Amino acid sequence: LESLAKKKQATAAQVAIRWAMEQPGMSCAIIGTQDSRHFLENIRAFSISLTQEEIDRLRTVSDRVIARMRL
Repeated sequence: LESLAKKKQATAAQVAIRWAMEQPGMSCAIIGTQDSRHFLENIRAFSISLTQEEIDRLRTVSDRVIARMRL
C-alpha cells in the first residue's frame, strides 16, 4: 500500500479509500476526519486512478489479511 501510494504521490489512506470505492457494489465511502486538513486529504482520494492490475493486487493482499484474521 505504501509503495503504491508513493508511486501515485498520495497517502496510503487516499489509496485505500480509492481502492474501497473500486470494489463491486460500493457506491459511497463514509470517511472519518479529525479536521479540515484531513477532510481535504481524503477528498483527494477520488482523483486518484488505479489500474485494474493495482486493484487486483490490493484485493489479493486484502484477502490474505482477512483470511489471517479468521484464524
